[in-house]
Amino acid sequence: MSQSTFEIFSEKFLINHKQVTVGKWFGLESLNLNGKPFAAFFQGELVFKIGAEKIAQILSQYPGAKLFDPSGRDRAMKDWLQIPAGFENDWSQLAESALSFLISASSQTATPAKKKAIKSAPKKTTPAKKKKVASKKKSAPKSKKAVAKKKSVKAKKAVKAKPKKSAPKKKVAKKKTSLKKRKK
Repeated sequence: MSQSTFEIFSEKFLINHKQVTVGKWFGLESLNLNGKPFAAFFQGELVFKIGAEKIAQILSQYPGAKLFDPSGRDRAMKDWLQIPAGFENDWSQLAESALSFLISASSQTATPAKKKAIKSAPKKTTPAKKKKVASKKKSAPKSKKAVAKKKSVKAKKAVKAKPKKSAPKKKVAKKKTSLKKRKK
């Protein structure tokens, strides 16, 4: 079955249904109503969206017909039936069923009437709190004792060789404050 068979079928169907268009659906040639597909050409066979009830009724009439599973992994698409090319004469009737199914399904899911908008008091927004960042101030040159003490503290830390942990900024600020107090 070739692509031209679908083109011939779709041209005949489009003559009787002006609102239907030809388009693409997952890379497949398809017949669409308002952008929604209801029939497509897949692996030389025609696929129709006719609904689960209709599928249950007609599945036994078409040997070789199967639920549409484009992935091939036993994950059939809901409401879609794949009809072999041997039943090409019935494609028009099935396309009519698929079109009516799509129209009925879209009318059932029509958008409900809009509710009146209720005006509410505007929400008060509070500005985001800014985080306090400790600023580094340049200070007078440090005494020799302070520099020596700092070096000894670094040396003790190096001897322990613990993995560095990223401490929250608040703790770092507290350490700096405590060092300043020690100096006094």
